[in-house]
Parts: sequence; structure tokens; C-alpha cells
Amino acid sequence: MPSEQTPQPQPNRSRTQSYEEDKGMDSQTRKDIDELYGEEFGDLGTAEKDFIRSNLSEIGRITQKYLEYPSAAGYLGQDGVDAVEFYLHPNGDITGLKIILPSGYKLLDDNTLKTITIAYKDYPRPTTTTLIRIRVRYFIYR
Repeated sequence: MPSEQTPQPQPNRSRTQSYEEDKGMDSQTRKDIDELYGEEFGDLGTAEKDFIRSNLSEIGRITQKYLEYPSAAGYLGQDGVDAVEFYLHPNGDITGLKIILPSGYKLLDDNTLKTITIAYKDYPRPTTTTLIRIRVRYFIYR
């Protein structure tokens, strides 16, 4: 005799899906926002949140485009991931640039700061001063 199965509740995807579809966010962007901003993200203004959702991955791509692996770090076998934060202003300037999650290697962290000071000129510009937090990845292919 067939047993009746009670339908299992489905995860509430409507909020998640519309969030992603409406803002064009990919799963990595959502993960970066959750991990780098945490609860602080909710304290940001609407324009800031919208800018971050729409542009964080592009800012990361632009940064990686300018990233040059420090030869000394490569020679020493140093690789890893660090994270930075800075304020991006509507005129395109940045202020308050600092490492918030170090890679464990000064050469890499210093290089990240240097790279941001070169790459920021190509970042999209927000309508209001916005706190940006991104990861920078260094990998040695062995």
C-alpha cells in the first residue's frame, strides 16, 4: 500500500533568487559580502549596498588585472590571500586604504596596497562615498 508523503517545505528561494537576479550578483560576490562586511553591510546606505552588489566583482577583476606577483615572494614560495578595505569616492579617489586580513607575508600585503593605488583609477565610481572590501589572491603554480 503506497504511503502518502508529506511535502517537505522548500527553502525560501524567492528572496535569495530575486536578490541575485535583481542585483546581478554571483555566489562569490554574495560570499565576499557576507565574509568581508558581515553585519556591517546592513548598516550601509542603499546607494552603497547597491554599488557594492553591482560592482564588487568588477573591482576585484580590475585589481587582479594590475596585480604583478612580487618576484621575491615567488622565489620564496609565498602565496596566499589577503583582504583590503578603502573608501571609494564619487570623484574616483580612494582614502583609508589598509590591509584587513593579512596573507601572512609582508611582501604580498605591501604589493596588494601598491596594486590598489595603481588600479583604483579604473574602478567604477559610486554616487556616494562607499566602503570597499576585496580579497586579493596570490597563487604559485607548481
